[in-house]
Amino acid sequence: MTSIVPDNVSVSAQNTYKVAKGAFTGEISPAMLLDNGIPWVILGHSERRNVFSETDELIAEKVAHALETGLKVNIKINYILLNIYIYIYI
Repeated sequence: MTSIVPDNVSVSAQNTYKVAKGAFTGEISPAMLLDNGIPWVILGHSERRNVFSETDELIAEKVAHALETGLKVNIKINYILLNIYIYIYI
């Protein structure tokens, strides 16, 4: 995979699972990504939170396992679901 990508571009996966081995159909382990030359993973997508009910705790477990195996991690912070108000007093 990386042989066709320029040196100044990195390839990333959009998800990975929190454990190295097991029967988790449809999931991919960090080791599988690294074996295929993919150094990055993006975790915490709002779609995975909403559709698959992924919690902060699960995402934290995924992040920890990915980092332990040597992947670089891009964490998406889901602020869409938060009620954030900015008050400006003039």
